[in-house]
Amino acid sequence: MLRETTRDDDGVWLVRGAGVMPFRSLSQRGFLYANHPELAAEFEAETPPGIKLPEHVGKRGESRDARAIRSLYPHLGREKEKRG
Repeated sequence: MLRETTRDDDGVWLVRGAGVMPFRSLSQRGFLYANHPELAAEFEAETPPGIKLPEHVGKRGESRDARAIRSLYPHLGREKEKRG
């Protein structure tokens, strides 16, 4: 399939034929079905059946290990309070 770019009614660029990927989260699935149902159907076809998707995906650029450490030790990375 050749790559094709178009704009939807909201002015969002849609790229077809660039390699459709599976859903990464339930929130992504909900957004696409609400706003771009045709694209959501293509994503659904690429998503393996029976896969358990997370509600949301973590911050971009942060590894799974870094998120786990941050959740276990929320005080790390914060500046120490100055004592008067």
